[in-house]
Amino acid sequence: MSFLSAPILPQAVGGVLDKSKISDNTIKVAIPKYEGIAEKDIITLHFTSGTPIVYKLPNPEKLDDPFIIPNIDKSQVPDGEYNLYYLVRHITSVDSRFSDAISVKVIDGTSTQPPVKPSTDVPFFVIGARSTLYSTANALYGPQRLTAWDKDNKPAEVNWTYAGKTKTDRSWQKTTSHYFYDVAPHLPLIASLGDHQVTLNPLNIFGNGGTSDSLYATQPTAPRNEALPFGLPEDFSSSFAALLDNKGLVTWGNMNSRNLGLVARNVKKVAASGVGYVALSADGSLSFWGVPNDIGLSVPSGNDYVDVGIGSTSLIALRSNGYYAVSGFNEGVGVTNYLGATDSVLLFGNDTGVFGFNTDTAEATWWVSSYAGGQPHWPLNSLGSNYVHPRAIVPANNGAIFIGQNGSAEFWPPPLVPAKNPAGNRGPLVANNVIQAVYSIDWSGFGTGAACLDDSEQIYLDSSGIISTGVADMSGNRQTLILRYNDGSVDAFGKDHRIVPPELRSKNNVVQVTCTSQAYAALHQDGTVTVWGDPNYGGAIDYSVSSQLHNVRAIYATGKAFAALTSDNRVVTWGENIGGGNSDAVQSLLNGNISYYA
Repeated sequence: MSFLSAPILPQAVGGVLDKSKISDNTIKVAIPKYEGIAEKDIITLHFTSGTPIVYKLPNPEKLDDPFIIPNIDKSQVPDGEYNLYYLVRHITSVDSRFSDAISVKVIDGTSTQPPVKPSTDVPFFVIGARSTLYSTANALYGPQRLTAWDKDNKPAEVNWTYAGKTKTDRSWQKTTSHYFYDVAPHLPLIASLGDHQVTLNPLNIFGNGGTSDSLYATQPTAPRNEALPFGLPEDFSSSFAALLDNKGLVTWGNMNSRNLGLVARNVKKVAASGVGYVALSADGSLSFWGVPNDIGLSVPSGNDYVDVGIGSTSLIALRSNGYYAVSGFNEGVGVTNYLGATDSVLLFGNDTGVFGFNTDTAEATWWVSSYAGGQPHWPLNSLGSNYVHPRAIVPANNGAIFIGQNGSAEFWPPPLVPAKNPAGNRGPLVANNVIQAVYSIDWSGFGTGAACLDDSEQIYLDSSGIISTGVADMSGNRQTLILRYNDGSVDAFGKDHRIVPPELRSKNNVVQVTCTSQAYAALHQDGTVTVWGDPNYGGAIDYSVSSQLHNVRAIYATGKAFAALTSDNRVVTWGENIGGGNSDAVQSLLNGNISYYA
C-alpha cells in the first residue's frame, strides 16, 4: 500500500512539541500537497488515540506547499506521546488514503510535574454499551461484550448476574470473569467483587437506524403491491430515544415535531425500528412515537401488556395471560394466539416484520409487513424440542440466525417456511459452539452474510470458514463487519475494511466499537473515543464535541449519529445534526437524568 507523505510539525524540536512555547495557542500541522489534490477533499488529522481533526480543503491552487491545517487549539492535544498521521478522502469517493506517521511527544513546559492521575477508592468499574439485541430492529449490530477493570486499569475478575430471569440459555457463560456477553439487555445487570458491586441499567438509549434525507420520497401510496419492499430502517429519517432514570421517555432527531422532547412518563420498556419507537408503560398500555413518514402506525388497545417488539412497520405485544396481539401493516391485525408463560417469550423485529418465540416450548409466531411484499407468515407453529432454550436469536434481514443451546447456528426460519429474498441459504452454518452472530447483506466478497464467533474466539463466515482468531467481540452495519480483538485492537471486513485508523489495528485498549450506517466509534478503556468513517454519519467530531468525550461508558448509534453515555450521567451526541447528532434541544432533559449505573 502506498502512503502519502507524513505530516510536518514545524513547532516541534527533536520530536518534542512544547505547548508553553506556542505564543498564539495554535498548533501548526503542515501537509505536503499530494497527487490528485482537489477542492473539498476531506483531510482527517489523527493524534493516535486523540480526537480526529477534520478539515475541508479550499481551492488548493491558493495554498502553500506544504499547507497548514488551521485552527488547531493547543488544548485539543493533551500532554502525551502520539503518532501523528492524516487521511485524505476525495469528495466523490468512499475510500480514504493514509499518510505515513511521525512520532511526537507533547509537553507543557510550564508544568513542573507530570499530570497526576485521579485517585479512586472504587475497586473496579464496568465499561461498555448494553446489547441492542431484541430491542432495536435498526440494521445496526451493536457490540455485546462488557468488561470490568480494577482501579489500576487491569482486568478485574468479577461475578456477573442478572436481576431477573433471562429468556435465553446462558449456561455457556462464565459467571466469574473479566468479561461478559450481554444476552438480556432488558434486565439490570449486577457485577460484584467482594463487598463492592455495581448495577448496570437496562438498555436506555435507542436508535431507529434511519438514513433517509427525503422524508416522503419512499413513502408508499398503498399498503400492498409495492414494487419494492418498504419498511427497512433506511426508508426512514434518523433519530434517538432515551429512557430516563425516572422512566420518562425523551426523543430527538428527525422526528414528527409532535413527537420530540419528553413524550411519555412511567415507561417500562422501549423498542425501536426505522418507523419509530413503541413504549410499554408501567400501567400495561402501549404508545407509539414516529418519525415524519411514520405512515400512521397504531398500537393494540388495552392495558394488560407485559412486553412489546417492533420490526419494519409491524408491532407485536404480549398480554399478561400469554396471548399476543399484532398491529401495524400486516396480515395479523386482529389475530391472537397463546404463546405461553410470559417470562419465556422473546419478542423482536427484523427488517421486514416481527417474531414471538417461547424459548421453553419452541412455539413461534412470525408476522411480516404487508409493505414487504406480503410474505408468508406463521400464525403459530411449534419448531420442536431441538429449538428449546436457544443461546440467542439474532435478526438477519427478513429472517434470523438461531443459535441453539448446543452452540449450533442456522438461518431461521427453516426451509419449510418460504420467504422472498431470504437472508442467506436457510439451514445450518459452518460454525459450532457459537456465542455471538451478526449479519449483513453487503459484505461483498467476504461470504454471504452471517459471521459467527465461537467459544474459541474464532470468527466464521457462513461460506468461507474461519477468517480470524483471537476475537473478543463483533459489531457492524450493512456494509462492514467490525472485529474487536482480545488485545484491544480492531479490524474490519467488507466495504469499509480499509479505513480503520492504523493505530486501532495495533494494541490500543479498545473495549467496544459501535457503528452508524457509515461510520464507526471505538470506545477505549480509559473512557475516550476514536471515530472514523463518513463525517456526515458521525465519522468526525469537532472540538466542541471531543472536549466532552471523557469518562464515556457506552456508545449507542442510529443511522446517522452517535450518542455517548458517560459515568457522570451526561449524553454527548455527534453526527448529522438533524438526524440526532445535535441534542441541544433536549440536553436539559438528558444531562444528570440518565445513568449507566442504576
